[in-house]
Amino acid sequence: MDDSSDFNDLPWLTPERARLYAVTAALAFFGTMAGLLAALNGGFDQSGLPFGMDYASFWAASRLVWAGNGADVYVQALHKLAQLPIVPAAEYEAFYYPPPYLLLCVPLAALPFFASLAAFMGVTGLAYATALRQAVRSPFVILAALAFAPVMLNLIAGQNAMITAAIIGTGLTLMDRRPRLAGLILGLMVIKPHLALAVPVALVLSGRWTVLVCAGLSAAALMGISTVVFGFEVWPGFLHAAETGRQTLEHGLVPFSRFQSAFAVARSLGAGIGLAYGVHALSVAAALAALVWVRVRRVAPAVERSVIVLAGLLLTPFVLDYDYVVLAFPLVWLLTAWSEQGFPAGGKRMLLVQYLLPIGLFVYAPAHVGWLGAVGFLAWLTRGIGWRHG
Repeated sequence: MDDSSDFNDLPWLTPERARLYAVTAALAFFGTMAGLLAALNGGFDQSGLPFGMDYASFWAASRLVWAGNGADVYVQALHKLAQLPIVPAAEYEAFYYPPPYLLLCVPLAALPFFASLAAFMGVTGLAYATALRQAVRSPFVILAALAFAPVMLNLIAGQNAMITAAIIGTGLTLMDRRPRLAGLILGLMVIKPHLALAVPVALVLSGRWTVLVCAGLSAAALMGISTVVFGFEVWPGFLHAAETGRQTLEHGLVPFSRFQSAFAVARSLGAGIGLAYGVHALSVAAALAALVWVRVRRVAPAVERSVIVLAGLLLTPFVLDYDYVVLAFPLVWLLTAWSEQGFPAGGKRMLLVQYLLPIGLFVYAPAHVGWLGAVGFLAWLTRGIGWRHG
């Protein structure tokens, strides 16, 4: 351990106890999920809403694609109609994703809704676990990451955060060892590009041109394939849907408490749209400054990758609570590196707080604990911890 290590930083949290707590967290996670599922009636809650209701958006998109016209996905009336077998008429799960995401949706309607949901969560969960395996070898660390609170949020919502976290986590893990493969993987984030805004900035700043070019080729290929498969008319439809998504964010059509961004925090406190964007601009500036800091200080690889993930969470105003599954990777990277090299002062405490903090999203969502945690984590890393451990 080097001079920056803090021997008084949670001395009771030994590796043996950490392994025990990882198993305990997993048991609590799976026990809670089993309880939630047992309380359902045929997959529906007491309000008549299906478990994993967000997934109805993807499943309905698949049904429309199977009907022969991918552009219909972006016609709200038709998309809502395709959800009626599973979602009450008074509810609607919108589809704001770009055409490459439709390639992922194609097979989903091959199964009934709940079977399809289970298969989707199983496949994306396996991708997430595989990405964790690339980042760390300890089965206990992987177990703890699988029991991370945003993973439960993702499962309850029926969302895609495990696959986007797997793409970002794997790409950043491999970008120095296998730059071509890393780039091809990172390019897959064209399915949800607003969550990966920090990646191209970081690649340019660090001069990782091979990764950047391969990511561009991968993204362009998916865009081209989706255009050939679904027709050019899907793109105007997507642009219209994106505009609808902007209005949804700005006017609180989805509660501001669900969004974990500076914009949402400002809006939930009563700020107007213009002022909220001004506040969010400060978040963007801080994220970009952190990415520049990474290059100036030439920090340790684990810190660099962590800053890229955290900056990505702060750059976009449209990030929801379940999207924070990706935060597991900074925790895994830093824990692995510091376990080998020595923990910086307060390192154990910070990792533990960041692991537990998202539980607050279940307790009191308006507190925006996800966003606050990301801001605090990034500020703590960039105060000097990273370059002292480089």
